[in-house]
Amino acid sequence: MPDLIIKPAAQSGNKVIIQDQAGGAVITTADSGAAMASNVTGIPAAGVTGVLPVGVTGGSGLTTLASNPTVTLGSNATFPAGHIIKTGYTGIGTVSTYNSATFTASPLEIDHVAAASGSHIYICCQVNLSLNNATATAFKILKDDADIHADAYGVNEQVSNIPANITFYHHSVGTNYAAFSNVIQVVDETGSIVAGTTYNYRFYVKCLDAQTIYINRGATWYTGSNQVALLSSIYLAEIAQ
Repeated sequence: MPDLIIKPAAQSGNKVIIQDQAGGAVITTADSGAAMASNVTGIPAAGVTGVLPVGVTGGSGLTTLASNPTVTLGSNATFPAGHIIKTGYTGIGTVSTYNSATFTASPLEIDHVAAASGSHIYICCQVNLSLNNATATAFKILKDDADIHADAYGVNEQVSNIPANITFYHHSVGTNYAAFSNVIQVVDETGSIVAGTTYNYRFYVKCLDAQTIYINRGATWYTGSNQVALLSSIYLAEIAQ
């Protein structure tokens, strides 16, 4: 059978208004489209499509978030570049001694399980050192016992030309092994980080002239009046890229 069409006379502003028994407008047409009264109920959810307009509030069939919800991010969540997504810290309060002309591992280390692939890793060591005025020292922070290269290999560069991570040479200024604090930091920007992989970052010490270096030995240790160890630490931050 032919379609039944109801529409107002062809003039701007004319409407078709469907009312309920109380005379209230249920559906009102416009020049284009129509509006439904706010008190209309019983529309099946399966028949509703499109985007909810501003002002729609929750009901028994609409899931809403609490005012301060707890949200658990999935494993596929990503973060903008520059965000710190994981941190680590180790503090060491015992005394250790070094007198080798080769880089020697210290107790200052941290094992880090990467949260995301391609991250940059920032490592900072705060180390309390004691040495005499004849001692020259060198320090490094290594990843898995290897240098952290500061940039990628160029086309014509050899490995020996690639700058390694920070190596700091220091000559002490006293004769009684007075302790002083050093901050040594480096950023692993190699781009080789793989999510779920464990990486070891460790502070290494080298003595350049057969003298002795101490970590965490208090300022008055040499005199024996107060042999209290200091605290050194290593801090790590994984930065999303």
